[in-house]
Order: sequence, then structure tokens, then C-alpha cells
Amino acid sequence: MSPSSAGVRQGSEDRDLRSTTMGASERPAGGYDQKTMARDIYELVRSLGYRQVNIAGHDIGAMVAFSFAANHGAATRRLALLDVLHPDPTLYDLPMLTKPGAGVHMWWWAFNQVKELPGQLLQARSRCLIDWHYGIGLRNQDNVTDADRRVYTSWYDDPDAIRASNAWYQAVHQDIADMKTYVKVTMPLLGLIAATSRPWFDNTLPQIATDIRGVITVDKALHWLCEEDPELVSKSLIDFLA
Repeated sequence: MSPSSAGVRQGSEDRDLRSTTMGASERPAGGYDQKTMARDIYELVRSLGYRQVNIAGHDIGAMVAFSFAANHGAATRRLALLDVLHPDPTLYDLPMLTKPGAGVHMWWWAFNQVKELPGQLLQARSRCLIDWHYGIGLRNQDNVTDADRRVYTSWYDDPDAIRASNAWYQAVHQDIADMKTYVKVTMPLLGLIAATSRPWFDNTLPQIATDIRGVITVDKALHWLCEEDPELVSKSLIDFLA
């Protein structure tokens, strides 16, 4: 349910993912698993005439970016993952209830598994969800303005957008099955993370990649790295992708 991004970086071209609720991408009936969305980007790369690209993504976009690298390694020059990694079996260990003070409860992963009900609950009410996610994910709430949130809400309130964004999460079982088939990616990889993601990245990256060039902590951010410290994120990506 959170705004996410992934894209190719080559010249000035970029595109939204299918179902991206703050953009105008198509929302087909299926194909919301990471491998299929990575194939979308691969076909875009080829249609633009590029042989190899740098790819970076945040949140669900980072999942797609990793899938792109895992499935289209020859087309991937460098890979940057921002604060989130590809789904793996550890998602099945998320508790239904968390102890008080144990941190953020990832309730939306389960919520989005339910068909139809999320759309019924969220239609014309998605601003509540957007404010909640930013409430727990921003150090400074002013870094995402009311005007920004109204734009996001205008897209999320559409029933078809809600259905499509639910489908990202409903495809997670296929994503986990696909992850089991991937070998380690070998292109240079950079992680950009909030401090809370450090254990996750430190423990997981050696299992999925062979050429880790660094993991940079964005201390000003909780999750929304680009919104909270665009200067550090931009400089880190430019230096890495150069």
C-alpha cells in the first residue's frame, strides 16, 4: 500500500511500474509478482535500445530491481536497493501480534491478502492509510507535504488502484517461491537504508549477492529515504552508478 518506485537509469528515461498508484501505468488483472514486473522493465530497456542499465528501487521498487538483476543479469550493470529486500521465506515468520514496544507491526502484509475487503474499506478513505504510513515512516512529517498527500490520495482512492496495489502483496507467495530459485547476483550492489534496516541488510545481502560495494545508512530517515535526505541519496547513487 505504500508508494514505491523502481526504474531504469540511462539518459533521462524512467517509467512507473504496473499498478503504481501515483502514476498512470496500466492495471491489468494479473502479473504483479516481482519477476513479471521486472520483465516489464526489461522490455522497456530493450524497447529504448539499451543493452545494459543501472537499476535502483525503493520499497517494492527495490524488490522489482533485485528481481530484474536476478533474472536479467546480463542487462544489469549496477544494482541499488533502498531500504527493502526481495521477499523470502522469512516473511512467513512475521507475527500476527507483536509485543508492546517491539517495533512496527507489519499488519498490512496480511491485510492485503484479503480480497475485495481492502477496496471496500479504503475507497474514499485512503488518506487515513497514507497519513498512517508516513506517520510511522518519517522523522519529519513536513518532508511529505499536505499537497503531496492529496495527490497520492487522488490515485489511491480509485477502486482499481486499490485492487492493483493489493495485488502486489497477494503475489508475494510466488515471489518467495521464485526467490528460492535465484543464485547470487554478481553485479556491484549498493544498499541505502534507514538505521532500522541495518540488521536485515547485513544478514541477508551476503546470502544473495557476491559484490556488495557498501551499505549506507541514511540517518535522517526512517523509511522514506528520498523524501528525508534527497541530497545524500542522490550523491550516493550518482557516485555508485557513475
